[in-house]
Amino acid sequence: MAYSHTEKITILNYAKEYGTIAAARQFGVSSCTVVRWNRRYKIYETQEMRSFSLTQKMEILGYAEQHGMTAAKQEYNVDFAVMRQWNKKLKIYNQCGRKQNVQYKNKHEHGSMAYKIAVLRYAKEHGPSAAIRFFDVSMSALQEWNRKLKIYPTRTKRKFSDEQKAEIVSYAEQYGSENAARKYTVSCFQINNWRNAIKQR
Repeated sequence: MAYSHTEKITILNYAKEYGTIAAARQFGVSSCTVVRWNRRYKIYETQEMRSFSLTQKMEILGYAEQHGMTAAKQEYNVDFAVMRQWNKKLKIYNQCGRKQNVQYKNKHEHGSMAYKIAVLRYAKEHGPSAAIRFFDVSMSALQEWNRKLKIYPTRTKRKFSDEQKAEIVSYAEQYGSENAARKYTVSCFQINNWRNAIKQR
């Protein structure tokens, strides 16, 4: 059966909303066909189309160690297999599930690069104040590390209107907080705070 351009777009939009397999079942086409059409029209983003920097990978793995891989998959829309592959190389958390940032804290490895990255990742997710309390480091040390490693944005004095906050939260819910943070140059911590504030209204 030949499909028109409009029909293909309709199916791809359905796949964007509900997934490739669901679209294939709904419209009676093969999932391979849906994937092939999407390579041409690029209606939705697939795993193979996405690229992640080292910092982004470490942030996602850090979120997985804090909240679990299922939560990380939902938050960042990254498959389990992809996260496991990253973790084999980066070793952010071990197979027993023990959190690396706790290991660093207990061992007082304050001079190691891995420790600094773990602290900054935590600051990006939970805020600098929380990182300072959890790891018992100074604000000046945290700021100095971040100036060099640039793990989280520091434009804390920027002002956002309610409309802008709603736009960023909406983008985060559709594409993930990490992508929204990169697009709008804000922290995941800010986005989560805005999301909670909007829900309480």
